[in-house]
Amino acid sequence: GTLNRLVDLVAAEARFTDRRLRKRPGNVEYVWSWAPRHHVDPKKEADAEEMGLRNRTLSFAQALAARGRNLDTHIHALQREQAMLEESGIALPEWLTGAAAAPSAEPGETPDPDEQEATTDEQQKEPANANA
Repeated sequence: GTLNRLVDLVAAEARFTDRRLRKRPGNVEYVWSWAPRHHVDPKKEADAEEMGLRNRTLSFAQALAARGRNLDTHIHALQREQAMLEESGIALPEWLTGAAAAPSAEPGETPDPDEQEATTDEQQKEPANANA
């Protein structure tokens, strides 16, 4: 884009004033980001973003770019944070490990959907039997 060309022109002119700039790398990639504009209703914006990510009309890269972040930088930051937590012996949060269990289940136990349905059916029948 235009900013990349401007930086290249400035760098080309700057090589005459500073010897270190004379041997510039051939392939320079620029990443430009600006502070994101905040929405009037942050909840609606977050819900819309989540919906877009779920139905694949929005990519992770697009969602991060809207916040002024880069996907590669974000992934490396998450990896670095996780490694630091593991190295220091700090327990990883549930949202980081992806181990979100149902509140009624014991740790390490998976809830049985058939048992939950039976319990619900029994609870619904009890008031009818009490009135009879």
